[in-house]
Amino acid sequence: MANIIVVTNQPDQPESVSRSLGLIGMNVLHARSFGELDRMLSSAPVDLVVLDIDRADEDAASMAARLRPRTGAGILMLMAHDDLEERILGLKAGADACLVKPVPFREFEAVIRSLLRRLKPGRTVRAPALGDGTLPRWELATLDWLLTAPNGRKVMLSNAEYRVIGTLIANPKNSASRRELAIALGKKGDVYDDSAISTIITRLRRKVMQKAGESLPIRSARGLGYVFAAQLSARQSAA
Repeated sequence: MANIIVVTNQPDQPESVSRSLGLIGMNVLHARSFGELDRMLSSAPVDLVVLDIDRADEDAASMAARLRPRTGAGILMLMAHDDLEERILGLKAGADACLVKPVPFREFEAVIRSLLRRLKPGRTVRAPALGDGTLPRWELATLDWLLTAPNGRKVMLSNAEYRVIGTLIANPKNSASRRELAIALGKKGDVYDDSAISTIITRLRRKVMQKAGESLPIRSARGLGYVFAAQLSARQSAA
């Protein structure tokens, strides 16, 4: 029996996905955050991870990019909309397959069985833990508005994107509250649209993945706002 983890941020348990997996003889576990998923991967063999994520602070493609270095298990993305660019982004990020909800049962079963046949199950690779001194290094060129990824590829930032990264790097622990980011974006600190900040960060993640092939490590942190969860330094020019 294959072990499958379904990752979802939906308030209700993903009954339809779980029921479908149960019908084809799979053992199903559930995770509601990347941290919970990471703990599961380290404690038991996992054959397949199903990503059913739909939120502003981290989409399924970003999570697939974070997950890929950690495991050799299959990664299946479930998408709310049939968007070609989203599918391409997800596959480039590390997903093995992308399906649009609602997924016909026969197609769902065929894709899962195909993935399980060709992928070696339970092959887990541990990534460096936070704080062990081996985090990827990013660099911001403040005069050129260029962000350099750990692989050396550069991404030109828009004004809003530069303000977000610049605010994070200027603060202790590379973190900033939503209020601080709103002020940096020219909004009033006491009246701002939090969804606008989330939209900028989501678009920036996708842009970095498309241009640099790296997952931008900006994370939503409860009680803090946002944090850049990697080494981030600044210099005046990229030259």
